Amino acid sequence: MRRILRVAGGVLLVAITLLACLAGSAPVMAAGQSPSVAALQTMQAYTRAFASQRYDVMWSLLAPAARAKWGGLAQYSHFYRTKFAPVRLVGTAVDGPQVAGGIVRIPLSLILAWRGQGPPGILSLFTNLCVTLIPTAAGWRVANGGPLDPDAPIIPPPGLPERTLAVPILMYHHVSNAPPLAQSQVGLTVTADAFAAQLDYLARHGYHAIRLHDLFNALYYGLPLPPHPVVLTFDDGYQDAYTVAFPLLRRHGMVGEFNIITGYLGETIGVNTYVTWAQVSAMAAAGMEMESHTVDHQDLGLVDTDKAIYELRFSRSLLAFHIHRAVQFLAYPSGEPFRSGTVQAQERILNLLPQYGYVGALLDQNVPSVLQDARNPFGLRRVRVSRDEPLDSFAASLGS
Repeated sequence: MRRILRVAGGVLLVAITLLACLAGSAPVMAAGQSPSVAALQTMQAYTRAFASQRYDVMWSLLAPAARAKWGGLAQYSHFYRTKFAPVRLVGTAVDGPQVAGGIVRIPLSLILAWRGQGPPGILSLFTNLCVTLIPTAAGWRVANGGPLDPDAPIIPPPGLPERTLAVPILMYHHVSNAPPLAQSQVGLTVTADAFAAQLDYLARHGYHAIRLHDLFNALYYGLPLPPHPVVLTFDDGYQDAYTVAFPLLRRHGMVGEFNIITGYLGETIGVNTYVTWAQVSAMAAAGMEMESHTVDHQDLGLVDTDKAIYELRFSRSLLAFHIHRAVQFLAYPSGEPFRSGTVQAQERILNLLPQYGYVGALLDQNVPSVLQDARNPFGLRRVRVSRDEPLDSFAASLGS
């Protein structure tokens, strides 16, 4: 049963028939009290603290492992204060707790409203995200905050910060030792052996593979990135993304970002075979980032507005439906219209992207760069990794 909680004057009014708990402490489970009830009470305390901006209380209710991921209370407080500044909390909705393996998961929805104007659709992404709670010696604690977790969807700030970060975003297509089946595959293929050597290089030199989501947490909210961050992106969703690139990433303990052409999944088109929905879901479940590359890889600068909307809207919604996760990023097909399109075509796409739920987009530009600018979220720069590229050239492309 869904329980609705409302916010009035900054105080959470709990419309449920459970014992209320003080914002300053987590309730201790009484004798005979079920884990789901005790965990729910802790989650209520956590949500109530968020509503009243008591970030110190939220911090006290975090599980030790979750707290260890932060640099301290000041960093934690700054993140929530900054991320949620453009919105106000109207209320929350809670579904029934799910108990499994000694932990409790509770679907939580944040009912948010923009304080001013904001992109449509973004705030609806904060629904039915599971808060995970675990038992500790001090009582139930929050291991994952669901819609209040750093992994929750990105909220674009109304005024984009003046922040530039040097983060190489590497671009791959095919990763395979098999001989290319057509000339069109030659320039798009990096051998599996070369890719493994590149991952070895990154690991030996202290690089950390991150997601686009992590990059935007840093660009927008100032969260620190690990030393030597790098984003590994794979365009189109070829079958070798699953059979070759994915296993190599996992073997090296790294994450990749895969840009999926949703209309091609499970198909063989010409010489190219594409991943299936089951494979996309498996990669997402393993922590890989799945983002949009449109429905059928059309040049967005040449299609009419209705077709562009279709490409943007349905690729994102279908992908999100299958992976049960928000999709907020796009890779422009062939980099268009930002390689050879008109200024008018570029402006049209830039106006459509936020309307249909996107917060960032990847280029395929003629001149590579590792600099990412928070003021240009729909112009993320990439470095194309070339076939037979010597390792020293690869290292130089990282900007190190």
